[in-house]
Amino acid sequence: MSAMEKRGRLKQWDELPPEEQGKVQHELKVHQCEVERKIQELLRAQAKLTDLSARYFDLYDLAPDGIVTPHQAKQSSQTFEEPSPVKQDYRSMLLLVEDDAMIAMSEQMELERCGYHVVVAGTGEEAIEICRNNPAIDLILMDIDLGVGMDGPEAATQILKAHWVPVLFLSSHTDPEVVAQTERISSYGYVVKNSGITVLDASIKMALKLFQSTVRLESKKDFLQLAEEALLKTQERLALAMDQSQLAYWEMDATTKTFTFNDQFYMIYATTADREGGYQMPAEVYAREFLPMEEQHLVSENIAKLLSGEITELQLEHRIRRRDGELRHIFVCIKVVRDDAGRVVSTRGINQDITVRKQAEEQRQESMTKLREVSLYTRNLIETSLDPLVTISPEGKISDVNAATERVTGVNRDKLIGSDFSDYFTDLEKAKAGYKCVFSDGQVIDYPLAIRHTSGAITDVLYNASVYRNEKGEVLGVFAAARDITQRKQAEEKIKTLLEEKERLLEEVHHRTKNNMYAIKNLLAIQASTVSESAGRANLLEAANRVQSMMLLYDNLLQSSDYLSVSTRSFLSGVADSVVASFSGNVSMTVEKEIEDCLLSAGKTQPLGLILNEVLTNSMKHAFVGRASGKVAVTFHVSEGRGVLVVQDDGAGMPDSIDFKNSSSLGLKLIPLLAKQIGGTVRVERGQGTKVIVEFPT
Repeated sequence: MSAMEKRGRLKQWDELPPEEQGKVQHELKVHQCEVERKIQELLRAQAKLTDLSARYFDLYDLAPDGIVTPHQAKQSSQTFEEPSPVKQDYRSMLLLVEDDAMIAMSEQMELERCGYHVVVAGTGEEAIEICRNNPAIDLILMDIDLGVGMDGPEAATQILKAHWVPVLFLSSHTDPEVVAQTERISSYGYVVKNSGITVLDASIKMALKLFQSTVRLESKKDFLQLAEEALLKTQERLALAMDQSQLAYWEMDATTKTFTFNDQFYMIYATTADREGGYQMPAEVYAREFLPMEEQHLVSENIAKLLSGEITELQLEHRIRRRDGELRHIFVCIKVVRDDAGRVVSTRGINQDITVRKQAEEQRQESMTKLREVSLYTRNLIETSLDPLVTISPEGKISDVNAATERVTGVNRDKLIGSDFSDYFTDLEKAKAGYKCVFSDGQVIDYPLAIRHTSGAITDVLYNASVYRNEKGEVLGVFAAARDITQRKQAEEKIKTLLEEKERLLEEVHHRTKNNMYAIKNLLAIQASTVSESAGRANLLEAANRVQSMMLLYDNLLQSSDYLSVSTRSFLSGVADSVVASFSGNVSMTVEKEIEDCLLSAGKTQPLGLILNEVLTNSMKHAFVGRASGKVAVTFHVSEGRGVLVVQDDGAGMPDSIDFKNSSSLGLKLIPLLAKQIGGTVRVERGQGTKVIVEFPT
C-alpha cells in the first residue's frame, strides 16, 4: 500500500464518528484477549507435556535395553511444527456475498485496491457452490439480508459445515438480535456497512490474523493431545514393563536428601511402604537399613563422581540387605537432574534385582571353567596320543588334527585343516570310500590304508572311525584314529617267514624220520629172510609191521594242516591194509572197514594204530590156519566223547586159556599197555571168531 493510500485510510478513520471508532477498537481488543487466553492455555499444556516427557525419557534412559523400543521413544518425542507463514506477496482471496450488484461492484473495487483478490456471489446458494468448488477462499464477507432465498447466517452455517473458513458479516443492521445471531455462527466479527474501507480492511486483517492464530492453536492443541495420549500409553507400557522386569523407580531430592520410592522398590527389598512409614525415606536411613557396610563406600564414592559432573550417568552393581536379612544383588542406574544454572535439583534412578542372573552367571562361569578344564584335558589326551587323530567334515575336509598326524604326513596343522582327507593316502579312492562308509554305516573298523609322508615314506595304518553328533542328534562329522601297523606288519612277515622255515624243517624231519623207519623196516625184513627158524623170522616181521604202522602215522601227520592231529579214517584204514598185505599167501582175505572220520591227536593215534596192528597180526597168524579164505572187519566211531575201535574176525577164535596179561606173546602183552596209555580199556569177546573192543576218551 502506498503512502497516499495510507493517508487516505487514516483520513477515513478520522471521519468516523467516535462511537464507531470505539466499537471497532472494542472488537479488536476482544479478539486480542481471546488469542492471548488461548496462547496461555497452550503454554500450560506444553509445559505439562514437557515435564512428563522429561520424567519418562529419564526412565527410557535408565531402563535396561528392551523396555522401550526406539520407535516408541521417537513417537513420544516428536515436536510440533508451526504452519507455514503466509508469504508477504500473497493476495488473500475473499468471497463477497452481496445481493445488491452495485454495492457488490463498489466493495469489490475498493477491496481489490487494498490488495485482495475478490470473488462475488449474489445469493447464499451461489456462495455455497463457490466454496464447494474453490477451497482457496481465505475469508467470506457475508451480507446478512440476501433478499429472496436463504439469508446470510443460514448460508454461512451451511458453508461452515463443510469448510473451515473465517466469516465476517456485513450489514446495515445494528440491532442486538442480529448481532447476536451472527456471533453464534462465527466469532470473526461484524462490520456495519458504510463504515468505510479502512474499517473494513482492518476488520478483514484482524479476522485473518485471528483465524491464522486459531489454526495454529488448534494444530498445537491437536498435537499436544496426541502427544499426551502417546506419552500416557508409553507410560502405561513402561509401568507394566517395569513391574514385569521387577524394576524399582525412585527419585531423591537434592535439598532434603530424601528418597521417594514406588511399590516395586519395597517388593525388591522384602518390605512394604506401610512398614517403612510411607513412600519417602531419608538417604541416611536407606543406607543404614539396606546397604551392607562393605558396600556403602562403593556406592557413596560413585554417587560423588556423578554429582560432581565427573561422570554423567552411573551404572553400578552392588549388594543390598533386604528387610528379611537376605543379601541380594541389584543393578542401579542413576541420572542427575539440573536446573538452568547447572545446579543439581534431584537424582532419578532404577533398581533391578539381578540375583538370579548373577547366580546363573556364576554357574555359567563355573561350567565354563569346568568345560575349559575338560577341553584342555581332552586336548592333552589327543595331543599325547601316538596314533594320528583327525576330525572330518561331511564334505570330506579335515577340521582338526593332532601332533601325531603332523608327524606321519610331514604337513603342519594349519595346512592340514581345510584340506581333503584323502589327499594324504596312497590310494585316494579307497580313502574317500572309507569316510563315505562311515557316514553311511556310522563307523568303520580296522580299515586298511597307507599314508604317504612328504618325504615319500609310506606308513601302513588301520583306521577306526565313527560319526559324532550334536545334542539334536545331527551328524557333524567323523572322528577317525589311525593305528600305525608298520611294526606289526614287519613282525607278521617275520613270523610268516619263520613259520615257512619251520614247516620246511618239519617236512625235512618227517621225511628223514620216515626214511629212517623205512630203512629199519627193510633191515628187519632182510634180517628175517636170513633167519631159518620160523619163530625168529616171524618176530622180525612183526617188528617190521610195527615200524610200518609208525611210518603211516608220520605220513598222515605230514599231510595234516597242523602236524598235531591225524584223520582216523586215513590212518586206521592204511594200518589195516598194510598188516593184511604183509600176510599175503594161500589164504584169500576180505577186509571190511567202517571207520568214522575224525581228527585225533598224534598222542592218541600212535598207540591206537599199534593196537590195531597187534590185533590184526594175531588174527592173521592164528585165526585162519588150514583155511583158504577168511574175513576181518574193522570199525571205529566216536560217541559222547569216547572212541570205540572194534576188530572182529571169523576165524577159529582165541582159546579161553589165552588172555592179554598171561600171554607169552609180546604183541598181546602190548595191547593192554597201549590201551592204558590212551586212558582206555580193552576186552575180548569169544564165539564164532574173535572180537576185540577198545574204548578210550577222545
